Amino acid sequence: MIRPSSAVAWLVLGAAAASAQADVFIVTVALPPGREGTGYSAQLLALGGDRPYRWSVTQGDLPGGLRLNGGSGVINGVPTSAGLFNFTVRVRDDDDETDSRQLSIRILSGTPVSITTGALSPGVVGRSYSQQLAASGGEGGYRWAVASGSLPAGLALDDGSGIIGGTPTSTGSFSFSVRVTDSFGGSGQKTLGIEVAPVLAVAVTSLPQGMVGAAYSQALAATGGTPPYTWTVDGTLPPGLALSGSTIAGRPTQAGAFAFTVRVSDGQGSVSRQLSITIRPPPLEVTTATLPAGTVGAPYSQQLAATGGTPPYTWAVQGALPPGLALSGSTVAGTPTQAGAFAFTVRVSDGEDDATRQLSITIRPPPLELTTASPATGTVGAPYSQQLAATGGTPPYTWAVQGALPPGLALSGSTIAGTPTQAGNFAFTVRVSDGEDDATRQLAITIQPPPLEVTTA
Repeated sequence: MIRPSSAVAWLVLGAAAASAQADVFIVTVALPPGREGTGYSAQLLALGGDRPYRWSVTQGDLPGGLRLNGGSGVINGVPTSAGLFNFTVRVRDDDDETDSRQLSIRILSGTPVSITTGALSPGVVGRSYSQQLAASGGEGGYRWAVASGSLPAGLALDDGSGIIGGTPTSTGSFSFSVRVTDSFGGSGQKTLGIEVAPVLAVAVTSLPQGMVGAAYSQALAATGGTPPYTWTVDGTLPPGLALSGSTIAGRPTQAGAFAFTVRVSDGQGSVSRQLSITIRPPPLEVTTATLPAGTVGAPYSQQLAATGGTPPYTWAVQGALPPGLALSGSTVAGTPTQAGAFAFTVRVSDGEDDATRQLSITIRPPPLELTTASPATGTVGAPYSQQLAATGGTPPYTWAVQGALPPGLALSGSTIAGTPTQAGNFAFTVRVSDGEDDATRQLAITIQPPPLEVTTA
């Protein structure tokens, strides 16, 4: 219950000590405030006249939920609504003498004052900051103050508006308590904090190189400011690359050095930085995988090929090419003079990088050919021998006859020999083989009859 104020009690005691008054008068000049939903009691006081007194409200209304006891002069009850209530009370003594006085009672809100602000927005060094604090309950007319801790350097709390404003000058996490006081002295307190970030800046100072045809992905980064960040590119990224969110990604299609500017914004400000990406050509590589075979005595020419790197290329051979062949620029050319399989290594250079590959050339012998064109003539009864000859292919050779040799002759190895027994012109085919290839030639041997001989009887 709310009791009469000490000032009222002092006034009553002082008046009682004074000389008795002829007329009744009300000595209560003010009533204490009450709070909605909280029991209230206040005593009205009068002096003079003849007791007993009778009290009444003649104008206006008491706060809802309160009533005036006419005999005791006590106003009590439980207020049901907040506000300022003006009314007039009258006291009547036993002689029917009266006195009236205008009074008022302020009923405070039933909800104590409290700070309703939740989290405070972050700040950025050098960037203007303003944040409104909010409260509810109590009796309005709020006054604000920092109860403990410190605001970030450069910021201040306006005690009337409840606005924290200014320009932060240092970074960090700042915790502090603020107090709000209403017009009747009720107060609430809350601990809050402000994060002050550094100035917005692009944190990436360089970007890694890429390679034509190889997947590329690089995230951009920023510090300070107030995330989330928005990224844009001024200028041209390497062909094949694009900015998506904060990531430059793609598959480069062109070699070179590409300069551009990236810009990051946090919605309140933006900063930019010039960057570049160097796209290297694909790795230098010898693309010639095999070389065709050649033939002894036949002109040979084969171009070597490479990709990647930075043309022009320089070529060299490590090891021995087939005899008769040489490397000129990127071409292996000449006329082979020796059959066989020849392994060697080719090296290509673009002035910065080298690439090698082991290759081989098989040089085949010249085509197998039977060179005997016309065998010698034989004579019946005379010993005969004819050597067959061939070139090319790969000796040793195997010989065979298709058809009939002159009677009395036979093929042994590469020799047709024997003693002819019959005259005539005998055609046949000889075949030579080196195990892989065959060659044939149609030949003929003429066998003459024996020479005419004169005998004496």
